[in-house]
Amino acid sequence: MARRRLRHKLMLGLALVAGSIGLLAGGTAYGLYAYYLSNKVTEKKLQELEATNTLLGSITALEQSTPTTAKRISFRSKMSGHNSTATAKRTPAP
Repeated sequence: MARRRLRHKLMLGLALVAGSIGLLAGGTAYGLYAYYLSNKVTEKKLQELEATNTLLGSITALEQSTPTTAKRISFRSKMSGHNSTATAKRTPAP
């Protein structure tokens, strides 16, 4: 490389600098795009959370408006408690 002309050496240096700046610009663009996508995902999840909270509020209001639901739930809990004691009696001792 000692016999090369000075302008060739300068052009090589310029190409290396331009390549480095290009890589930095590409990395910056990729980072900004990833940030943009993560914000879009977060916004969609917040919309889903709001819809879920609305649905849960509607379900809670519906459960509170029907008094027979509490009776059904207490009956189911009594039945499930009865089954758990029955299965505990059937298990053989080691």
